[in-house]
Amino acid sequence: MRDRYYFHHIPKTAGTSVSAWLEQSGIFSVSPSHLWSDLLRHKREDLCQYDLFRGHFYRSLHRYLNFDLKPFVFLRNPVDRAISHYEHIRRFPDHYFHHRVRQQGSFVAFLRDPVTQPLVRNFQVRALCNALDPEAINNELGARRTHPFDLEREIEVRDLGLDDESALTLAKDYLMRCCVVGIVERMDDSIAMLAQELGIPRLGAIASLNVNTQNPMRAYNLTQEELSELLPLLSHDWFLYEFALTVFERARRDMLGER
Repeated sequence: MRDRYYFHHIPKTAGTSVSAWLEQSGIFSVSPSHLWSDLLRHKREDLCQYDLFRGHFYRSLHRYLNFDLKPFVFLRNPVDRAISHYEHIRRFPDHYFHHRVRQQGSFVAFLRDPVTQPLVRNFQVRALCNALDPEAINNELGARRTHPFDLEREIEVRDLGLDDESALTLAKDYLMRCCVVGIVERMDDSIAMLAQELGIPRLGAIASLNVNTQNPMRAYNLTQEELSELLPLLSHDWFLYEFALTVFERARRDMLGER
């Protein structure tokens, strides 16, 4: 039986673009779900028909499916990812924090609010060590739901019970178990490595999807106040990103046969 793969999609790391490229290849039977709130509606025994899963399932998908998956993941400059996540929430009314962010009125307020801050605070580290049980949380929510994506909110902001150093250690360990670690800022090389691993012929340049083209925020336009609030929230994400760059560069040299 061929390998099954899991694209561990961290929000705002070019995942929509990579997913579209994967589907375009036509060589996988792709699970239609990319969120837990949808995946849990399917019978678990029916999911074995798919050989590619992609979505915001974090670390919990491996245990839930109970069959081997080869994970791969993309990481992004933490400052750019945080800004992009905030911009995404502001643009999309169906996001569970859209209304709250609109009421906040500023990036600084978003960063200071303890309710929304978890979507920034070392979020890439969190994404790679988040093994919360989606079924248990879904059952716990029950009739208390007030939004279609309450389950996603709970999974993405709930306390994991880990200190920063332990979370970083788990995140690094997960990266070492991934068959490919891509870097958004090195997309061409990342896609080349992924294509080689998956046996996909190169299909030309990857399309940029789900991006803000209407006067987006940029890191170089942040105010001193915004920077002073943002940077302390990303300390361990930077450690993870630097580690990922090392893993990526080693794999790139191996692919090219460089010493």
